[in-house]
Amino acid sequence: MQSNYLKPTFIATLLLCSISIFAKEVPRSVDASNFDIAGVKLGMNATDSFKALQENLKVTKDKINIDSISRATGKPPKSLQVYIGKTTYSIFFGENIYDDKSPTIVTAIQVSMPQQNRESLKEAAIEKYGRSSGGSNALMADAVWCKDPGKDDYFTCSRFKGPVLKLTGAGLWFSDTSYDTDYIKYQEIKNRKNKPKL
Repeated sequence: MQSNYLKPTFIATLLLCSISIFAKEVPRSVDASNFDIAGVKLGMNATDSFKALQENLKVTKDKINIDSISRATGKPPKSLQVYIGKTTYSIFFGENIYDDKSPTIVTAIQVSMPQQNRESLKEAAIEKYGRSSGGSNALMADAVWCKDPGKDDYFTCSRFKGPVLKLTGAGLWFSDTSYDTDYIKYQEIKNRKNKPKL
């Protein structure tokens, strides 16, 4: 006669399977402040960005495309682009609000690839930067890296102000989320100094 009770070993196995299925991965802290993409880092000036792209992507200076407005006016570039096969590297610049060393600095970097190559891009990112802080539905990202990801895996890195690298359907996007806040404060101070003469 078979017992109506489940064996303890079977119950234990069942519980372990349930835990592994429903357990949430704890967000991981990753300091992205020293990350680079093709040798280019956030906060880097245009001259150093050119050098980094040439050295790391093995391209000549004429293969680095400057945005049309900056090219026509001779002003510091607002963006640079390099095309290698189906991969596009884009570097974006903003006003240097931190010091007088250069007029502009890198504020964001993007790597774009066709949708079908996204998995290989993710593998390359994990190989270079290590395991991500987690996936983030709030940022619509498959993977995201930042120093303070928070405790909620659904909103990983979404509240962090600082360097954040994320992988989305559009590719890799690397930016310092505190720059916009700092820029607004910088403009407010600048405007207060411009008092009219009465």
